[in-house]
Amino acid sequence: MFRALRPGFVAVFVLTTAVAADQERVQLVRTPKAGTTLRYQVQGRMDVTMNGATVLFELKGIDRYAIKAVAANGDVTLINDTESATMSMNGQPTEPDQSMFTPNTIVTRKDNSLISITGPNGPELDDGRLFYATHIVFSDKPVGVGDKWTRNVAADAAHGVAAGTGTYEVVAFEKVGAIDTVKIQMTFQEKDGASPVKATCTFWVERATGADVKADGRIENFPPVVELGGSGALELHMVRIGG
Repeated sequence: MFRALRPGFVAVFVLTTAVAADQERVQLVRTPKAGTTLRYQVQGRMDVTMNGATVLFELKGIDRYAIKAVAANGDVTLINDTESATMSMNGQPTEPDQSMFTPNTIVTRKDNSLISITGPNGPELDDGRLFYATHIVFSDKPVGVGDKWTRNVAADAAHGVAAGTGTYEVVAFEKVGAIDTVKIQMTFQEKDGASPVKATCTFWVERATGADVKADGRIENFPPVVELGGSGALELHMVRIGG
């Protein structure tokens, strides 16, 4: 019986190997156009424990990223601000922090790694620390389904960046609406400190431009809460609604 099955097994093995060898791959690179604007609808939920009490915070809003310049080497300068936001605490509306509406200038490389984040008063340290918990750093090689890569992040106190490691895996090529995307799972873990940030996220990245189309994630030890003596994990959902 096994001898009779052998030719069929070999044929299936050869076909499977050929498909794996020829599978589609794409080189992810940030290639935005200067003057364009991306808009995202963002939802966040976080149970914050402080002084023995737990409070549920929920946030909904629209974030805007205006592409200011794209350098010859691929560096991207963009302006990020919050277009609108509503917040509730235990279901009751509350005023969002007005600092959310202050524009930041973000400069990244073409692989999506960070160069700087600055606000009107200088470096935005919390935003710098959270950057790698909420962004993929692309592989320097074309990637296909099942491919994995790692990026080690060096500490950069001037810009609020803590040392950490990001691991990434392509899990699918999918369409989100009419947009061709690469679905990537990410884990980012800071290496040092009493409350190191850990993020587990899934991103759908536009193949043509390297821009996020959709994302779901969870960030543990959210820095603004930890700095106030509390604890809590932030759950985020983001979807592009324009640009």
